[in-house]
Amino acid sequence: MYMSNYTAALQALQTLIAIDSSWDAINVLKMCSVCKNKLGRHDEALADLNKAMVADPHNVQVLQERADTKAAVLDYNGALADVCTAIQLYPEDAGPLTRRGHILYMIGQLEAALADLDNANGMRPNHELTLLGRGHVKHDLEIWAGAIADFGEAEKHAPLDEYASKQRTYAKERLGAAGGPVATQQRM
Repeated sequence: MYMSNYTAALQALQTLIAIDSSWDAINVLKMCSVCKNKLGRHDEALADLNKAMVADPHNVQVLQERADTKAAVLDYNGALADVCTAIQLYPEDAGPLTRRGHILYMIGQLEAALADLDNANGMRPNHELTLLGRGHVKHDLEIWAGAIADFGEAEKHAPLDEYASKQRTYAKERLGAAGGPVATQQRM
C-alpha cells in the first residue's frame, strides 16, 4: 500500500473515532497502529497498542502487533515479553511462535529461533512467514538445502523479497560449491 493510502486510512479511522462513539476501540486502535507503523510513527503506534492492551490485556492480535512494533524500535526484550505472554495465553496458536522465532533470529539466537519456527510449522504447516523465517535461520546456520526448500515453499504463496531471494541464491551457490548435500544438510 502506498504511504498516501496509509495516511488516508489513518485519517478515516481518526474521523470514525471523532464522530462515532460506538466503534470497536480495540480493533480501531490496532488498525491505527498498523497505519502509524507503516508511516514510521512507531511511538504513536505503541501508544495506541498500549491503550488497546488496557482495554483487553488478553488480546493475542494486539500483543503480537505490539511485539512487532517494539521490535521495529529495537526493544527486543519488550517484544519477547509480549510474544511470550501471547504464547502462554494461546499455546495452540502458531502466530506467536512464529513471531518469537523471528525476534530470536533478529537477536542472533539461531537455534532457539529455528526450534520455535519448526514448532510453528508443525502447528500451521507451510505458512509463508514461518517458512521465510526458517529459510533465513537455516541460511545463517548454513543448512543450505533446508534454506532453499523453505524459501521455495514460501515463494509458492508470495514473491520473495530481495533479501530472501539473495539468501536463496547464495544458499544454492554454497550447496553447489559443496558438491551437493553435506553433513550440515541433514537438518531440513
